[in-house]
Formats: sequence, structure tokens, C-alpha cells
Amino acid sequence: MGVIHEPEPATVTYHGIVLSLSNDNRKLVSFRTRGLTTTKLKMKTGVVIRNPVEIVIANYLMEVIPLIYIDADACPVKDETYKVADRYLVPVCVVANSWMRIPHNERVTLEVVPGDFDAADDWIADRAGPGDIVVTGDIPLAARCIDAGARVLGTRGEEFTEAAIGDALAMRALKDHLRQTGEITGGPPPMDKKFRSRFLAKLDEMINALR
Repeated sequence: MGVIHEPEPATVTYHGIVLSLSNDNRKLVSFRTRGLTTTKLKMKTGVVIRNPVEIVIANYLMEVIPLIYIDADACPVKDETYKVADRYLVPVCVVANSWMRIPHNERVTLEVVPGDFDAADDWIADRAGPGDIVVTGDIPLAARCIDAGARVLGTRGEEFTEAAIGDALAMRALKDHLRQTGEITGGPPPMDKKFRSRFLAKLDEMINALR
């Protein structure tokens, strides 16, 4: 009799993580990713897959690996986000209304959402959840993401929390009213090294808290 050669396990790649599946695509056999071990990921092999492979794996990994969403249009701290995320090998999803340049990094992806600015916000709000970090200066989007269980970091290094987001929304509405009536003019102070440093430190802290 000839030797029967078992086919190689199928593989699926999700944000730079390569997963090997059983021949019937129903069990997770093994996985590998640069710099991370099975212990670090807290993932067990032999997981029975009962739904479409990509969906199950994506959902499963999103529970154990933080994913950072950047509300990228006019975001002043994209480079800082890439820097911290790369240090911890955390995937980043850059969400924008139009194409923009992103780093040549397998863990950084660009999602172009055509339409008005709310379209990109809706895309993020529909996907962000527990274990994720959203980087945005948009307070209404921050509120939606907090409601979904995500942590939200403002572009100046302030974390939006469930306890404080109500006050932030009220203050935003008041400032909008005062600008419309001409009682205040101009916008917030420009970004400087202090804000950037605070953002870097807070993002580092948030990633470590989720690991």
C-alpha cells in the first residue's frame, strides 16, 4: 500500500496572527505570531469551531488581544499610536473617510469608509467593544464606544470614562452654543509635547491594563 499523506492544515491569518486549522476546518490546531506565545495569548488549542472559521477566530482573538481603532481623520496622534502599539505587537485599525498613508506593518490596517464623517464614526461604534481601545477626539463617538464596553482615549491623553462622559457631552454642547452666539471664538490650544507625552504614557498604561 502506498503511504497516505494527510493534507497540510488550513491556515487563516488575522491581524498578523497565523492560525492552523484541522483538515475539516473544525478545530484550532495551533497558532503563531511574532513575539507572542501561547501562554501570553492565553489561547487553548482544540477549540471546536461551529461557525464560519474567520468569524469565530476573529471574535475569539478580539477577546484576548486588544485592538486599537483610530478615528483617523484629523487625528494628531496617529504616529504616537503606531509607536506604542508596535511595542506591544497590538493590531491597529485606522478608520478614515478617504485613503491615507499607514505604516508598512502587517498589524496596521486601513479601513476607508466613504460618506460623511459620521460614516466612519458609525463604523467604529458598530465594531468596538470590550478589550478594545478607541483613539478619538470626538466626544459623541467616545460615548457610544464606552456604552459598547471599549476604553476610549482622547487625542490629548485624557481617558473618557463612563463616570465623566456625561459631563464631557454637556460641556461640548455648551461650547458649541457659545461659539454659535459668538461669546467664544477659536478652538482648543494647539498640540504640544506635553499633550503628546501624556498620550503616549496613557496609551501604554491602557494596553498593559488589558493584557
